[in-house]
Amino acid sequence: MKLPLIKLAGYSVCVLALLIWTLLVCLDPYFDGMTKFSPVHSFEMIVLPACLFAIGLLQSRVVTLIIAFLWSVPYGVVMLTTSSIYCLVGAISIVYLICLMLCRYRGLRYW
Repeated sequence: MKLPLIKLAGYSVCVLALLIWTLLVCLDPYFDGMTKFSPVHSFEMIVLPACLFAIGLLQSRVVTLIIAFLWSVPYGVVMLTTSSIYCLVGAISIVYLICLMLCRYRGLRYW
């Protein structure tokens, strides 16, 4: 797989993460008034790693991608256990890992 396609997949997943967070905060049909999830906490665990991952792709730095992946994993594992659309948050973490491995395979530098 060529590096531009890998980056496109990474950017697409980042946008998907932003859309899922918007659904979680604004249209959340599963939790009454965000009593279970704080918008700030979910912002820190979904949106910020997505932004960091996009920055890592822009700068072509594997270390930034690793940090974004490790940051998103705990929340992604928790969300994988749900039976709703938020299961995609866990899938996003998996795609972060796949993009990270493919970028490293294609020779992206660490620093």
